[in-house]
Amino acid sequence: MRPLAAAPLLVALSTAAALTLSPAAHADGGTITFVMNGLRNEKGAVLCSLHDKEDAFPRKPALAVATVRAVIKGGTASCLFSSVAPGAYAISGYHDENDNGKFDVGLLGPTEGWAASNDARGLFGPKFKDARFEYKGSALTLKGQTVY
Repeated sequence: MRPLAAAPLLVALSTAAALTLSPAAHADGGTITFVMNGLRNEKGAVLCSLHDKEDAFPRKPALAVATVRAVIKGGTASCLFSSVAPGAYAISGYHDENDNGKFDVGLLGPTEGWAASNDARGLFGPKFKDARFEYKGSALTLKGQTVY
């Protein structure tokens, strides 16, 4: 009788394992890669933020959907955002050369390089409407040229 009592538990565990491994269980989103080109050195890292709201872009990374840190190699860094649901987004990234976790700005403007999706620019930084893109799911790669 013992083996029969354990059978429902094994069936439940097998079913749970199958659901965890099935593609439908990962249907919550895909990946977006933001490649920042033109970095002037390999000091520090690149910090990127994925935003879905205009009022948080780009100055409030704490309100972003996701933030990632990327290593710089050969003047390029790739920020990978995983499990992203389809929707409208904008990406901003900056070269945190001194690795202090902040986008440094001096009297004459930014002292660290930055980029945005769609290569959006602006006198006081990129606007959400210019950096905005539609993400339909699956895998998407976007590029941005770093501005210093």
